Amino acid sequence: MNWAPLLFPSEMRGWIRVAACLGASALGAVGCTSTTDTANNSPAASPSETASPSASPSPITSPSTEPTPSASPSPSPTPLALYVNPVSYHVGEVGIGYSGVTATATGGTAPYVWGTSGGALPPGLFMSFDGTLAGTPTAEGAFSFVVIVQDSTKAVAGLAKTINVARHMSASGSCARLCSVEAGCFTVCGSLGSVDGGARPLKVSLLSGSVPKGMSLVPLALTGAFPSPSNFSLTVQITDALGATDTVTANFNVFSHIRLFYDGAPSCVGYGCQVRIPFTLGTPNGTPSLSISNVTCASGADAHLQPCTGTGGEPPPNTLPSAGFSAVVSGGEVVIDFGSPGQFGNWYGTFVITLTDQSPCSSSSNCTTTIQVNIDNWVGYG
Repeated sequence: MNWAPLLFPSEMRGWIRVAACLGASALGAVGCTSTTDTANNSPAASPSETASPSASPSPITSPSTEPTPSASPSPSPTPLALYVNPVSYHVGEVGIGYSGVTATATGGTAPYVWGTSGGALPPGLFMSFDGTLAGTPTAEGAFSFVVIVQDSTKAVAGLAKTINVARHMSASGSCARLCSVEAGCFTVCGSLGSVDGGARPLKVSLLSGSVPKGMSLVPLALTGAFPSPSNFSLTVQITDALGATDTVTANFNVFSHIRLFYDGAPSCVGYGCQVRIPFTLGTPNGTPSLSISNVTCASGADAHLQPCTGTGGEPPPNTLPSAGFSAVVSGGEVVIDFGSPGQFGNWYGTFVITLTDQSPCSSSSNCTTTIQVNIDNWVGYG
């Protein structure tokens, strides 16, 4: 069986030389050695070419060299776990553009893509792929959702958040027609109206009119004591934290403070006596209430200076008579009567009367006026 390997021209030349050496050995020829060609892409020699015998080269021992190990490449660092950084979403307001808030992430492999999942964003707000939340809210309420970020390896992280959206701010005036206020009323009478919705804090600015001396303007109110009788008007603008605005106009009539007055100290001296103490001003067409306090019955060496013994029909110490005494408000006066000391007993001392008006002067009390009354009701004057 013939075996003929399929060779390229350069390979055929080697095979021819090997065959020639094998033939010479069979005939007893001496000095035939084989040679090796370096493969290349040059044309092969003619088939009739014979190999020239050559001396056997002395064997050359190549120095043994061990291959130098190459440095191992440093392993790539493992990325940190993907994490949504804390982010604060401020309150929103219906109809007011929401200032863009951008979420950020740590770890993972950039770039990131952002979105939301679960719950719902406030209607009118949208989150862009770069994590910015913006828009204009169209409905009030509290809206909860999850901020989602995905990195280039498809890893995902989330953070639950809530945004509160307030109603659009509006202001209504309480003194648009007229508010009557008693002079001396402190702060409680200064309300200009009320604010509904909006985002705090509120700011106020004066558009027209002037603030009375000694008073200050705060969001939708005047603080301080209202001055002496006067009439004034003012218009203010309210601005909330997100820029919504509204205006309110107020008109005030300040009437005089209620006052008891008497030429000197009001006194009642005699065998049975009466004292009339006028009062003026205060709430127009109002009727104040009367109270008595700080009752003191005097005592001394003189017999008529010891009236409050609690015996012989006299009241106990530092009390008013239970009978034969009256104090009423009538026709713009306080009328005080002590009856016959022979019938109701002697009374010598002082007390304080207080008139309380029907108009407020503070958050806890109405306007008042006081005066001390001196009484000497003695049987010896009879």
